[in-house]
Amino acid sequence: MAGYNEILVGRYNRALQKLLSMKGGSVMNELGSVLMPSVNFFWGTEMRYLEGWNRFSSAIQVGAVPANNSVYRIRNPITSNVIAVFEKIYLFNQNAAASDFRVEGWFNTGAAGDLPTALTTFVDRFDARSAVAGPSVTVTSDNTAPAGSIGRTVWFNVVFQPNATADVIVDDLQELPLLPGDAMQVRNNTVNQFVSGIVWWRERALEDSERT
Repeated sequence: MAGYNEILVGRYNRALQKLLSMKGGSVMNELGSVLMPSVNFFWGTEMRYLEGWNRFSSAIQVGAVPANNSVYRIRNPITSNVIAVFEKIYLFNQNAAASDFRVEGWFNTGAAGDLPTALTTFVDRFDARSAVAGPSVTVTSDNTAPAGSIGRTVWFNVVFQPNATADVIVDDLQELPLLPGDAMQVRNNTVNQFVSGIVWWRERALEDSERT
């Protein structure tokens, strides 16, 4: 089996080291001389941290303001060296009338700015074993101006009835990656209405071969 210094992917070496409680810096060569590892990645959600992933969630509610749109945005800073992947985008229409909810992405086209209100207190981590206190992406919101779209609309529900819910991502093929410099936002295209929902995502550092 190739050694850590040859393949330059430390998280796989670390996963075997942690799984088998082995000592030392690079265990793959030593392990391969006794036992040939054959690991089927991915194992499951509870093993994500061994692969270098950190998982986070955010429950967001942005209030209604007359003549303005409510919107929240998640932006991956261009200097983060992190890839984020959205696992769940769950929306709830708590308005008294039908809404026009839209999920929009500024993907592979440059950086969108942050919105005025930072939502750091509404972000939680799922797994403390990674010892990462918070995410690399920024979560912000706005309801003080008629918010415009960013990039392309990737999902919308023009007739979103009161008390209706929508799960935007229903399987792993619909997960949305967010690279450094990109942003995703959920916007209520109808003015003077709430936008409410829950977002789950995971993050890990980009490997050398993934950087452009």
